[in-house]
Amino acid sequence: MVIQRTRRSTGSKRAEPNEAPAAPQPPHSQKASGSGPFDREAYREGAVAKPLEASPAVVLPSLPLGDPAPLSADQLPENQPDARFAGKTPALARPADPLPAFLGGPLTKHSRILGPDPSVPWRAKSVMNPTAITRDGKVYLLVRAEDHSGAGQWFGTSRIGLAESSDGINFTVRDEPVLGPTEPYEAHGGCEDPRITEIDGKYYLTYTAFSYDDKMARLAMAVSDDLVHWEKKGPLFPDFHNPPNPDGWTKSGALLPQKVNGEYLMYFGDAKVFLARSKDLVHWQADPEPVLEPRPGYFDGNLVEPGPAPWLDDEGNVHLLYNGDAPPPVGSDEAGGYASGEVVFSGADPRQILSRASTPLLKVTEPDEMTGQVGNVLFLEGKAELNGKVFLYYGMADSYIGVAEAPAAGAKKA
Repeated sequence: MVIQRTRRSTGSKRAEPNEAPAAPQPPHSQKASGSGPFDREAYREGAVAKPLEASPAVVLPSLPLGDPAPLSADQLPENQPDARFAGKTPALARPADPLPAFLGGPLTKHSRILGPDPSVPWRAKSVMNPTAITRDGKVYLLVRAEDHSGAGQWFGTSRIGLAESSDGINFTVRDEPVLGPTEPYEAHGGCEDPRITEIDGKYYLTYTAFSYDDKMARLAMAVSDDLVHWEKKGPLFPDFHNPPNPDGWTKSGALLPQKVNGEYLMYFGDAKVFLARSKDLVHWQADPEPVLEPRPGYFDGNLVEPGPAPWLDDEGNVHLLYNGDAPPPVGSDEAGGYASGEVVFSGADPRQILSRASTPLLKVTEPDEMTGQVGNVLFLEGKAELNGKVFLYYGMADSYIGVAEAPAAGAKKA
């Protein structure tokens, strides 16, 4: 597969302000909030938290694309390539898979379309791992951003910001986050790695609520009508059992927008991928056995983790883009690390794999994917279509955001 590359200028571009945000919504009821231990029973029934105040309408220029200040050792997480690859089976060199059916041509990478802004504290350390949605002729990204708090402990508190673009590449970012830590289960860690799905005019956002206080990651959900005001629904799987993780540890939920066999489906997990089902998007039942596991010797030999929201093809089968991690092939000049591929599940039995990539659709090739907070990372979480093009958005080395674009399958050529 041919992947072309571009690199944006390091200059910043000033954008016109957005229209004023929607009027603030009335506060929602709370079953549990504030300080104190996490209340598992309260959140099992879908407790909600009050929404954040409306973000101001003023929009900053596009984020600076220059390098942030170097990070010291106590500001860097431990999961660097040497640690991740130690004792693991390298991927084997294989011929590239054909392009997936949803693409109408090769992908072109645009490196570092967004990055941290040292002058804005909540996104001074990193901007990464975006999810994407198309609305009113624009692409909107919900991006994870980190501040510099918790050096050597939780390595920055995460919040989720909102960016928009009329071309899928040049974005402006609201000056305040739209989702941030407000609950005990988000304390000293925050709201990480969002994934968005639109269902019947509502936006459902899954995110990882991480608390350094109890060293726990919990897959949580928030709901919005306008992408700005979010109602938190709390952790989705407080009792999920997946040793050696502690009970309740869950991450990375990719929600299918249509029902299959009368149920909504969510693929989730951060080492293996599991399947959960719901009739109402509130109460979820997770299957105890994984549906996707790592394959030693492949690009996903260390782990597998869902990417953007899955979709149905014309035959009713489920397509899921996912992330893997593995050392590079022995003797190759490849970087290895996090890369992305596609798996297709049967619509008749959404646990059954019909096809799975042998080689990655996207992999680490650029300096900004190799060097950052966590080296050798291309982490895909966003997919959007606009003007006959497909855009795949990903985090780069846990520090920046990149995008790969291609013609959509069936799109008319200019």
